This record gives sequence, C-alpha cells and structure tokens, in this order.
Amino acid sequence: MAVPTHEGEETKAVPYRFYRFSVTPYDIVVTDDGKATVLKVGQAAPTGVVLASLRRQLGSDVFPTEPYDPWRPWEPGEMEGVEIGEALASRGFRVWTTPPEKDDPALPERWSGIERFQERELPDDPADIGRGKIEDGFEGIPNFPRPEAFTLEPPEPGSTSDKVFRVEVPDPEKELPQEINPNFVEPGRHLRAALEVKADGGVAIVEAALVAGDAWRLDPLLVETPHWPKHPSVGSLVWVVRSPVADRERFLNQIYFIGALDNPFEIRSYDPPPPYRGSHGSEEQPAADVRVPIPVLEKDTALQGMTIEFFRYMGPAEIEVLDPETFAKHQDSFKSIGRTTGDDLVKVARETEPRRTGGGASLAAGLPAPTVTQLFRSGPRASKFNFVVIGDGFANTAADQNAFNNYVENTVMQDLLSRDVHREILNGINIFRVNTFSAQSGITTVNTNGAVVTTRNTALQYRYSGVWNRCWMEPGPNTIALMNGIINGLVPEVDGIAVVLNVSTGGGCARGTHFAVTLASGWGTFAHEFGHFFASQQDEYQCNQGAAGCGSYAGAELTEVNQTRVTVRNQIKWNVWIPPTRPVPTAQANVANTDQDVGLFPGATRGNQQWWNGIFRPSWRGRMNNNTPPHNPVGYTAVRETARGFQEGDFRKSVVGDFDGDGRTDLVILDDRQLSLYLARDRTVGPNDPVTGTPPRAVTGVLEPTWYHTDLLRNAAATRSWEFRRNDILIPGDFDGDGRTDLYVINLVDWNQPYLCLLRSTGTGFEPVRRYDRDLPGWGEMRRNDQFYAGDFSGDGRDDLMVFNGRDWNMPYFLMLRSTGTQLVYSRRYDRYLPGWEMGRNERFHVGDYNGDGRMGVIAHNTQDWNQVHLMIFNSTGSALSLADRYYGTIQQGNSLFWTMRRQDELIPVNFNGDRTKDLAIFNGRDWGPEYLALFACNEAGRLQFRRRYEDTIPGWNMRRRDRFYAADVNGDGNEDLVVFNAVNWSTQYLGILRSNGENALQGTWQSGWIGGWNLGSVDNFHVAEFRGTGGWTDLFVYNQGWFGLLRSHSNRYALEAIYRRWIHNHRYHGFGFW
Repeated sequence: MAVPTHEGEETKAVPYRFYRFSVTPYDIVVTDDGKATVLKVGQAAPTGVVLASLRRQLGSDVFPTEPYDPWRPWEPGEMEGVEIGEALASRGFRVWTTPPEKDDPALPERWSGIERFQERELPDDPADIGRGKIEDGFEGIPNFPRPEAFTLEPPEPGSTSDKVFRVEVPDPEKELPQEINPNFVEPGRHLRAALEVKADGGVAIVEAALVAGDAWRLDPLLVETPHWPKHPSVGSLVWVVRSPVADRERFLNQIYFIGALDNPFEIRSYDPPPPYRGSHGSEEQPAADVRVPIPVLEKDTALQGMTIEFFRYMGPAEIEVLDPETFAKHQDSFKSIGRTTGDDLVKVARETEPRRTGGGASLAAGLPAPTVTQLFRSGPRASKFNFVVIGDGFANTAADQNAFNNYVENTVMQDLLSRDVHREILNGINIFRVNTFSAQSGITTVNTNGAVVTTRNTALQYRYSGVWNRCWMEPGPNTIALMNGIINGLVPEVDGIAVVLNVSTGGGCARGTHFAVTLASGWGTFAHEFGHFFASQQDEYQCNQGAAGCGSYAGAELTEVNQTRVTVRNQIKWNVWIPPTRPVPTAQANVANTDQDVGLFPGATRGNQQWWNGIFRPSWRGRMNNNTPPHNPVGYTAVRETARGFQEGDFRKSVVGDFDGDGRTDLVILDDRQLSLYLARDRTVGPNDPVTGTPPRAVTGVLEPTWYHTDLLRNAAATRSWEFRRNDILIPGDFDGDGRTDLYVINLVDWNQPYLCLLRSTGTGFEPVRRYDRDLPGWGEMRRNDQFYAGDFSGDGRDDLMVFNGRDWNMPYFLMLRSTGTQLVYSRRYDRYLPGWEMGRNERFHVGDYNGDGRMGVIAHNTQDWNQVHLMIFNSTGSALSLADRYYGTIQQGNSLFWTMRRQDELIPVNFNGDRTKDLAIFNGRDWGPEYLALFACNEAGRLQFRRRYEDTIPGWNMRRRDRFYAADVNGDGNEDLVVFNAVNWSTQYLGILRSNGENALQGTWQSGWIGGWNLGSVDNFHVAEFRGTGGWTDLFVYNQGWFGLLRSHSNRYALEAIYRRWIHNHRYHGFGFW
C-alpha cells in the first residue's frame, strides 16, 4: 500500500510498513463514593499516562501546577483524599482539576460538617494592634469638630456656595474633539538612531534625533516582568546601553537597557514562484541599515559617559530573557561589532537636524513634500511600536495616490484591525502612512544581474527585478538615505517600515528594519511578514522529501520560539502546549485542528534552507506556514509577548457587569487607550482529539474575547465620540434599562477639561450616546476629586448617577442625576448639608436599597472629619434623599450598646437575611484588642436593627486584623453571605466563605494557599461574579496585575475553572491549564 507524504500537494507516494502490536493496559483505577476519591495504581506507569487516565475516568481536566516529566514512573500504590487533588498531594504531586460542567448539589457535602480554624498565625504589625474593647467606648479625637445639625430643608443649591448651579447643559448637535491638556509634556526623552552596521564589525551613525518621551515602554521595577528582550535568535543585533548615572544597585554593571533586533543582515524574499510553496529565499548581506531606540535616564542630562555597545548574538546558549545578568553570564555568546557614545549621538543629532525634510521642501522641484497621516493612534510615540507604511513610485496624480491609499486601507489596515491576534495588540502600535510624490509613476526595473532596464525618477529610488533570487526588489544606491531623510523628518520615532512599490506584479523582501511589498501583495503575505518582523518568528514550511534543496536537518538546536530539533518530550521548548497523549514527533492524523493543536511536526525553513525532517515546528498549519490561517498557540504567544512591552497590561483596571444581558457576569478591561470586552461563556472545546477520542479540555466557564477598541470611538452617525485614556474611570450600570450593563466613562485629569460619556452596550461592544464636556446638569464644572456612584434612586429600572466632591470647593457637594437612557437630568444637589446633618470632606457613600422600596438610597460614612465617626442612612424619595437613621460615635438602642464606631470601621452592605432590604455588616480589626464583626438588619423604614456581634472568631473562621470582606450569595439560597480574604496575618493566604443561615448567624469554611491552579497572594483582588449563570451560586473573579482567574462557587468552597496569564485568550490545550 502506498500513501502520499502530505495532503494533496505531493505526487510521490511513499510505502509504509505495518507491524502487529500486543498492548497491555496500565492498571489505573479511580473510585469515588461521593465522600472521598481513591486512586489505585496497580503497576508502575508514566506520570503522563496516570494524568490522562484520571482525566478520562473523572471526566474533568487534571493539570499539574508545576513542570513535570511525563515519563517519570508513578509507583504502584493507593492514594485517598476528599477529591483527587488531595489524593495526589499525598505523593507530593500538586494538581488542579476542573469541576463538573453542571452545578452538583452533592459536591458541597464532601466538606460539610467540617469546622476547623486557620493555622500558623503571624505576629501582628504593631501599627495594627488596637486597645480595649467595644464596651470601653471611645473618647473621640480632641480638637476635631462635631457635624452641624440642620433641621430645616437644606438650602437651595448655589445660594451660599462657590459652585455654579445650572440645571441645563446644552447638547451640541456635533461634539468637538476632546481637547489635549496644553500643559502636558510627554515625560522623559530618548534617542532614535539610524545606523549602518557591518556584520564583521563597524557601526556608523547615519541619523539621530533626541525626541520627547520615555522609550522604556515598561519600568522594570513596576511591572510583573521587565521588558528585556525575550528569546533572541541567533544572528540578532543586540545593543547594550550603560551610563555612569545608572543606579549600581538596580542595574548590574550600570547596564540599564538592552535592545535586540532579529538578524538585520538577512535579506528574505517571499511570495515565491511555483513550485516553492511559501518558502523564502534568503542570503546574508555584509551590512544593514537599522533604526534603534536608546532610552535616556532622567538624571543623564548631557549624556556624558553613556556608552552603547553593539553585538551579534552567535549562540549556542539558549536565552529566554536577555537581562544584564544573563548577558554577563553568556558574554562569550555575543560577538562585538562596534561601539558609540552619547556624545557621538548628540553631535550627529545636531548635524542632521537641518537635513530632515519633515514636510518641508519637496524632494524634487515642483513636487509636494512628503506628508504623514496617522492612521491608528494607540498612545505616545515614545512608548509604542511605531509602524510606517511609505510608498514609492506613486506620482502626484489622484490615480496614483489613491492606489497607494487604498492599498494601505484595504490590505494593511484591514489585516491589522480585524484579523487574528492583531486587534488584541493594536493598543501597542501606532500606524502612520507616508505619502511621497514621485516625478514619474512606476519603479525602476533591473534584470537578473542587477543592471538597470528601465528608469523611473521616484521619491525613494527603489528598484524592482521581479526575480525571486534577487529578493524581487532592492534599494537603489540612494534609497536608504532618501528614506531616512523623509522618515526622520516626519516620524523619527519609527520602529519598523513597510515600503509599498507601485508595481502590479507580486513579490516582497525584508531587509533590516524595513520590508517591501507591491500593490499585488495580499493581506496574507503582509500578515505573515508581520509575524517575522514583529515577533521574530521563523518559517514553518516543510519541503518535499527528495525535492531539490530539501534535506534533513543535522545542525545545532535553534533559538527561535517556533523551531527546534529536540525530540525528547520534556525538553521541547513548547512542550507545555502538547498533551501528554499526543505522539512526538507528530503526524497530521494525530491532531483534529491543524493550526491550533500543537505537536512536534517535522520540517521547517530557515532562510533559503529547507528541511523535510530533523527540524520541527509546532503545528501542521498556521500563519508562519501558510499565510492565511491564524497563528498557532506558540506563534500567538510570541506576538503577545512582544506586544506586552508596548501595552499597560494590568488586570486591576477592570469592571464587571452583565454586558450582553444573558444573566452571566462579563468583564471589561481598560489597557491604556484600549477598552476590551470579554463575555462569560462555556468553553468551546472543538473536535475530539484523534488519539484519545475526547475533547482536549473539559467544558468550563471562560471569558471569551469579544470586542477591542483603541483610542477614538464613534457612534454610527459619527456625531458622538470618546477617546480612551489610561486614567479613565469606568462606572458600570444599566443606564438605559434594557437589561445590559452600560458604562459611564469619566476622565478628570488627562484633558484640558473633564469629560464624562455614556457608552451604551450593544451586547458585543459599546457606542457613545452622550458626552458632557466640563459641566454636568446642576453640578457645573467637574473637578479632579469628583467621586461617582451608580444606582437606581428613581426606581424606574434605569441606574442613575450620583456625584460627591468634598475636596475641590469651599464646602462638600452631593448631586443626584436621573438617567433617561440617553442623557442625565438634574434631580437634586446638596451643598454642605444632606437632609438633617452637615457633610464632611471625606464622606464615603455606600449605595443600596435599605428600606426595600425598590429605590436605591445611600449610607454616608465619615471616619475622618469629626470628633467621632458619623454614620447616616438615607432613603430615596425618587428625586431626593430622606434621612432614615443616624449614629454618631456609637450604635445603640436605649441603654444597649451594640457598636462603638472607630476610624478603621469597614462597612459591607449585605442582605444576609434574604428580605427586600439591604442590611449592613461592620468589621473592625485594628482599633480594638479583639477583632469584631457585627450584623445589623435594616427594617422597612431604613433603620438599623442589631442582630449579632462576633468577637475574634466566627464558627469556622478566626478573624484577624487585615481581613477583607465581600458580599455574595455563594449557595443560591437568597441570603447573601460574606466572602473573606486574608493574605497578611497568616503564614499562608486564606479565602473563606461565611455562609448566612438567614437568621443572623454565620458559618465559616476556608481554603488556603492554592485553589486549584491559583496560588493565592497578597496582591490578589476580587470581583463578585456569576460567570456560569446557573443555580444562583455567586462566583468570584480573582485577579492581580498579571493574572486573572475564574473561581466557581460550590456553596462552601471554590473551584478554579479558568486561569489567564497576562492576557485573556482561550486555547485548545495548555499543560498547566492556562488560557
């Protein structure tokens, strides 16, 4: 029998041999009686086989939390635990498992009836230790005033205040652009240098510019991972920057910056003619023209003593992150090719300044000067990847200029805005179009030997051969100088350049920091080359065995992220993406999804050298193999890792809501100038794995990337707009009453004046509805310390907006604005006095329906401004506030003291008894000797009714100083419970659930250290969420700067369903269960 080696592309058939196998299955059995899980391993088995067997028998994912050898023998024996993770932990092997797809009421029974307290408490911080007990009382703070009572109706707004009162704010037919703050100056500065570097040694500065802005992109001390180069490939140009003013303790050898550029000496041609499917021609050039950023330290005013050393990375050391320590350790892997100084760069910058065209005089007499148009803006040029598309051979005619503009819009921009990973990373990229005006239309052509055949007088003097072996096109003698002159004048901060030639036939070529295409090049070619250019990926093409130039690779291991020669499973650089049951090397028949299932597939291309075996790629197909398919997980990750250095990347800047109205809690993240929406969904597992016959992952809750938008957002009619900025404040609420959560986005600091805008949710994105510039109805000018609260105080089913400012005026102000669904309407403003009593400058408000009438009132809580703590409860009349209850210093009824209020009191609105009113829990862990938690019910008048007070302990939970509380109905019984977290006072971190019985009592259970694959930490924060939307069991989103997890409630315990590292995306498989 004979079969072709590849699907439908080759004609040569290769015979296969057949063998008969005798298979003895491993004796691995899991039993579960509903109370405990028992694992029996009858004979030694590889760990990977044990995990695969567990997954098949349990029907859930089983992921290790640390790297492991799948071939390590698992010794025979019996293990038992409440669940499989506990059983395996008895062998010192930690795993996490996904819970059942559907809520299982029997699951919490495993942990019911277990009452235990946390262990190994740490000594208290002396600053956290209070004195006395609640019964001792508190004398107050001497010389602090008391709030003033005001029994009359509060004065009319504006009558005695310094804040203008105007009810109406005109709605312009067409909004003006948001105005940039004229006093804002981009912090920092850096050098941009155009260099000629020689492979054998030598660096010459061609152009230099000292420009505003910090080119660090991410401060190594402030982010999860410093932005040092990752996985530099052999041949890369590396530049190492030192300064005598760099902090010696912070920077080894005073190296404060290292840059890396994928081999600039390689000339790579693409769009090959048949029969070379996708392969690239390649050759090494002796010199290359490159552009590099060089950050300047704030203290380095004169750049004296700064040195920049240039190297080529020659291998063989495989470097994951090139930081100063790694550079010093592997110095022998770097070949020195030159050196320059800060003084040299400053001198050249001064000399070349007059030579820049920069939109000044044209390059040829009678022709317009080159122009620049910013097509996409993600942020300051200094901190983003700046990508320029420049044309050559386009005459000063409408036809030629339109041809260039249309290609950029329809091919380049459509690819980057809408396909594959690009929309997710666009907030790290600025895109510019540079129009040049040539004296003649077309491009100079040359023959196979490089001799000029036809001459065209063009702006860049590029040349086109149409010959693959000449890389299709090539710069002319003056091209680089002409291009540098234009670019340095218009976009000196450029990081990468694409040249579009006015040629109707195909081809493309990459050189150094630029690549060239023609009008005939499709989006797939452009996207493929962007994968090389932006993320330093190599080609994944496989040639045909026996074809000319097609060999079997026998060289050293490769440094690029997407190629390897290693076949030992636990040493494969992308092994974490390969299921342990998938054979390596891998055949197409071993995978169901040819671009998203990762294995070890033979064959790849390096430059013009092609191999059918001995070198391996991650997937059968993918962006670096066939242009149009999306990146495989390895390539996708490489692109995201590169983009990470140009993004803010902080999960802490997030809000939650039901943005599509399906009953599940979704997520919105603000990343610098990008707003993104992730909808809660069940994981789409895709086709079954051919090896196991089951999906590669179980069905769990996930967040599905749905919508990304960077910078300027307009409505369909282009009459409303909002420009996102990193200091935007997001206030979620259903402001139009359609069942979908909308957003009010507010910016008080980034512009010349404050702005506020309603973004209506469409279910799959957002659109601006109404923007307020500086003034709000009845409020006048917004100020920096305005605080915003959402809640339906009018009771019409639409959330309204409340505003407080106690700092920026000569008295505190509180405003109530009713939402109509399309705008805000003035309802009531309070100047200095709320009904009954004076406001302080540091009031904190808690929104809730405290009397059960369907309208949201507020609790005003002031711990700072008065001699004693002041607490007031206000009900809403629908258009104003009405005082329902008030306490000063103590909460007591008659002679019964229930609570003495102190500065460290924390309020948690929580409906613990399941009635119509929101109740109140108060915690204080730092003002007294013991820790206290009190429960107060609210009656239908909005008054507090004492129910219970806990001192030091709650059944199942030992309270400590730094406990943090959240309200959530964890078991769906209608009574809100308390979730409590402490990462400070114990030797490990504890997450607890304090379940309410509806009758004023709490019962605690807790988890510590790890919850599945999530390692609880002191930086963790939580959003209360219901991402599965079933059973009414409220879940949690857990997050910190660089990690995001979905914790599903099982009444008395949480189970991890999904975990995301650095970004949110969902892959078919990952060895640790990420993404």
